[in-house]
Parts: sequence; C-alpha cells; structure tokens
Amino acid sequence: MDLSLYAIFRTPTQVRIIEELLKRPNEYFTISRMAKLIDSSPSAISSRISILSDLGIIKFIPGSEKARIFYLNKNSEVTKILIEFYMKLRKIEKK
Repeated sequence: MDLSLYAIFRTPTQVRIIEELLKRPNEYFTISRMAKLIDSSPSAISSRISILSDLGIIKFIPGSEKARIFYLNKNSEVTKILIEFYMKLRKIEKK
C-alpha cells in the first residue's frame, strides 16, 4: 500500500472528502451526502472513497453495498495522524 502524501492528498476532491470526514469524525456518509457537502459529482466521490478505503482512512458499513455508507476509520494509524494534524491546524487558525 502506497502511503505517500500524494496517495493521501491525490486530488482536490480527495482532500475535501478527508477534510469533511475530519470535521465530522462521528458521522456516517453516503456518496450523495458527501457530494452535496463538497459540491462535487457522485461519480467523483465514488472513485475517491474507494481509494480512501484502500488507504484505510474510511470503512464501509457491512451490507451497505447499494448505498455505500461509510465513515472515518478512527482506528487506522493514518487516520490518527490526520486527526492530530487537523487538530493542530485548527489551533493555529484560532490564534
């Protein structure tokens, strides 16, 4: 698995998905909900969440193949680092 910065932050859409997930770490998402949140197409979201799943950043709810319900995988080491990074950025922003 490629865990380079490029793999994680590959496209602006992927970065925006990650940011929305980090803003709402306890929520569940569908492709259509995420598309509305970041003003993107469902097809763009679909391809990005597959990659984020491969990276371990998101997980899908079992049995949700049709709706593809997903959430931030807070148990992933990569996600833990992203959360820490995001929180530090928010602290700097508030200063």
